Amino acid sequence: MKRALLVLFVGLAAAGGLAPIAVARETVLPAPRVITGVGYAPISSQPATTDEERRLLAIRASQLAAMRNLAEQIHGLRVESSSRAAGSTIQSDRISATVSGVVSGARIVKITPKGDDAYETVVEVERAAEGAKQ
Repeated sequence: MKRALLVLFVGLAAAGGLAPIAVARETVLPAPRVITGVGYAPISSQPATTDEERRLLAIRASQLAAMRNLAEQIHGLRVESSSRAAGSTIQSDRISATVSGVVSGARIVKITPKGDDAYETVVEVERAAEGAKQ
């Protein structure tokens, strides 16, 4: 009897008569891309009356510079340039760069004093893999 059932089972399986009851599939999502921004700011050039205020302003300025760096990487940088020449001499040369966009979900990785007169801030944000909705 067991042999007959085994032959029947093997025959049905070979003929495609048995469908799997459940199929397990593993979906592998791509790892998020981490974008890092770094910003620097000098302490001595901050407009404050005390050293403590200058340090706090330098920390804030370095954070803003790091966030601007992130925005440039995410949204791109708009560059405008104009030059004016008379004969073969450049009379004026103007270049400006602008970045605009929202950076959400960024986190401060570290704030570090650099030497005696500067701060460095490192921020990062996870960005969805290419093709995924951001």
